[in-house]
Amino acid sequence: EYGEGSHVVNFAAGLLGGAVGGAVSTPFDVVRVRKQADGHRATLHTDTGATANSFQDCRHYRGNSLSVMRLIAAEHGLRGLARGLVPRVLFSAPQAALALVVYEVVKNLAAVSV
Repeated sequence: EYGEGSHVVNFAAGLLGGAVGGAVSTPFDVVRVRKQADGHRATLHTDTGATANSFQDCRHYRGNSLSVMRLIAAEHGLRGLARGLVPRVLFSAPQAALALVVYEVVKNLAAVSV
């Protein structure tokens, strides 16, 4: 049975939703990781005896997420914002698909037992 509410339909919907969600969130994850790594690099720089002014000078990814996205795109092109896209989609899609199927099964079991 492939009608509304079937496991196959739920799995496919979860797969598609997870893939789209992973793809859409990848550029933001790239920005987050770059800013975190940049902050860590700056911390290592100050641990070596650098001054507070040189701490700010060694940070490459400054500003808000949009400005960092623009900088990454300028330096590496749009491919720079898509780094890790395939592994992220390959992880997110099956995870979301299984979660949706399990949710629907448990929801239906709970409705029957009430």
